[in-house]
This record gives sequence, structure tokens and C-alpha cells, in this order.
Amino acid sequence: MNKEIVFSIGNTNIRYALFEDSLMTESGIYSEHVKKKMQKTPLVKAFCISVNSKRLKKFKDENKFLDIIELKKENKLIKTEYDADKLGIDRFVTVLKCLKDKTFPALIIDTGTADTFDYIDKNGNHIGGFITPGLTTMAKSLAKFTFSLKEVEPEDGELRVGRNTEEALKYGIYTEWVTGVISFAKMGEKLIGPHIVIVCGGNASKLRDFLKNAVIDENYLLKSIYEYAENI
Repeated sequence: MNKEIVFSIGNTNIRYALFEDSLMTESGIYSEHVKKKMQKTPLVKAFCISVNSKRLKKFKDENKFLDIIELKKENKLIKTEYDADKLGIDRFVTVLKCLKDKTFPALIIDTGTADTFDYIDKNGNHIGGFITPGLTTMAKSLAKFTFSLKEVEPEDGELRVGRNTEEALKYGIYTEWVTGVISFAKMGEKLIGPHIVIVCGGNASKLRDFLKNAVIDENYLLKSIYEYAENI
């Protein structure tokens, strides 16, 4: 049985997925517990993408038991109106998967430290997108740049009104984040017409009740990395 592992090295977390004979069997946030488990697992290949060079170096130094191949972009594989050299490898591989699967026109939303929004039109052309602060980043920045407001964990679930300062922060940050994401989804109607919405990343499940017809797949990026690695 061929076992392969892929990593997405982000600004906050390192996410991984284990594949056995092309099927994902395990995924999550990479931790010391997972590391010890992988040291006992015979792996054929290990691939990664990274949006943070410092974290990548540290990750490689701390995981020398893995022969990690860092994936690079092949810009010629997608048609884009974006500055291809500046398009992040994480966005590149998800756009490429969308094109390979022929699930366009589409909006791909990747939630994390920063949220990214990528629009693909009916001709399979990536017309560009947006980058915004992620949910946790919004909460941290408000606490950082104000004197009397403390950092809170944004409340997820039903949108409601806060009855005290802590609730006002929790519900306010969450509501602003949700409505912001919804507005980018609605913008897609004007930019590319009727389209599929694909949501991935650590906060994907929080949007399930607000983007009713969206494809919610927290591991879409990890699957995209694996498919890219297998076909280059």
C-alpha cells in the first residue's frame, strides 16, 4: 500500500493529509503527536506547499525524517488575469483542481489567517480575486489596536445582538466576517454569473448555514496539493 503525506504550511497552522493508494485516510493540524505517529509510518513520498518561508525552514529542520518535496507553481497550467508570479501557491493549486474537475464557473473561498476569494469564469479563466483578514485575525487586530477592548474568541453560530461588551465583540466580529464572505459570494453573480461556491480551510464549516448551496470541504486545499503533486 502506497502511503503519501501532503502539508500546507500556513501562517498560523500546518495542516496535513495522509493518502493511501490515492484515498485520503487522515487529515488535521500537524502536531507533535502526529509527528511521532508519522515517524513510525512507512511513507513513500512527502510533499508540501508553503506561504511562509520562515515556518517552512523550521518545519523542514524539525522533520528531517521526512524527505519533503516542496511544490512550486507552473504558471502555464492555468489561464489567469491575475499577476501569475504573485499568485500564492495555495491559491494556484485550488484553482488548478477546479479547472481539472471542470467545476466552473466557480468561486473558491479559502478560510484561514487570511481569507482568499478566487473567481473562475465559464471559460475556465481565473479573473482574479480578493484577500481579506480571516476571522481570528480580525479578532486579534481589534484587540491590538484598541486600549480597552480585550481579545475574544469570535462566537460562531446564530447571528445575534450582544448584551454586553464581550458579547458585542464576539457576535460583532463573527457577524462582520460572515456578512463579508456572503458579500463576496454575491459579487460573483456580477463577475462571473451563476456559479459554484467552494469553501475550504479551517473555518469552512462555520459558513455551512450561510452559504446554503456551497460545497463545504475543509480539505479541498490538501486534496488540491495531492493531485498537483501526482501530476507534475
